Amino acid sequence: MSIPSQPGTNEPGRRGRTAVRATTRAAARRLREHTASRPSRPAEAAAAVAGAILAVVITGGAFYWLVRFLVWVIAGAFRGTAGLAGALWHSGAADHARAVVKAFTAVVTGPAASWLHQHATGLPVTTHQLAVAWTLLAAIAFVSARGGSAAGRMVWAAVGAGTATAVWQASPDGQQAAATATTTDLWLLLTLSAYRPCPTHTTTSTRTELIVSPLLERALTGILERAAVPTTVSAATGATVGADRAEPLPQPTTPSLPPVDLIPAAAGFQCRHCTRPLRWATGHEPGDRTRTWRTADDATTCPTAPDGLHYAL
Repeated sequence: MSIPSQPGTNEPGRRGRTAVRATTRAAARRLREHTASRPSRPAEAAAAVAGAILAVVITGGAFYWLVRFLVWVIAGAFRGTAGLAGALWHSGAADHARAVVKAFTAVVTGPAASWLHQHATGLPVTTHQLAVAWTLLAAIAFVSARGGSAAGRMVWAAVGAGTATAVWQASPDGQQAAATATTTDLWLLLTLSAYRPCPTHTTTSTRTELIVSPLLERALTGILERAAVPTTVSAATGATVGADRAEPLPQPTTPSLPPVDLIPAAAGFQCRHCTRPLRWATGHEPGDRTRTWRTADDATTCPTAPDGLHYAL
């Protein structure tokens, strides 16, 4: 048989447990506040400086190694190209090509130098100086002829003819024809480049066309035709006689109002200054054949134009 507990028996235990829970919650709250609190300003400045220094060190190191890698690649490519060029230069094919070029060159330079040596006796210059001067003249003539100069092309032709003549005269007997033909062939090969056609410069011309309304074109054409026809007044008949027809003068019988519209205001023309709709019409008075731009209320003067006239737009 259980004995019921008396009220107030466990009150101290409950108070203890409540105090422990409150203390634990307060400690946890202070820990969270401490871990979530922001660092002080000196700590922030130190962290920023350290981050900047670290970024500079990393960037500088990466740039240094990148430069070293590029230098290594370029140096390797240069060494490989130089080695390949050296191998090709010292190869048997290159030696054979150089020997062929020297042989063909000697066919021209040998007789030419001999001719200069034979004819330079007594001159204040040496044979070597004459050869250098002749070579410079040929180079200048070639460049001028390639640039399209007529004088340069004439000098280049004279240089070729003079060189061929010198080779013919200084070559040994029996070899004159072959040496002269070789000289001519080499000169013709260079002439293909020296006498190349110059590029033509084409100029384009622009033409501006004025598009006029058909109504305005017909009206202006009629005005020009009537102004160009010579008119004479016959005293007997009182008529205006033109070049090929006679037109009676208008008689002041009954005034004909309003003016005759050659181009109505509905055609879309307006004044350039006052932007009012315009019509191309004659005057009110009988026999008034003056044609002017008029507004809808028959005004021929423009208040905003410098000269007081309407200009159609």
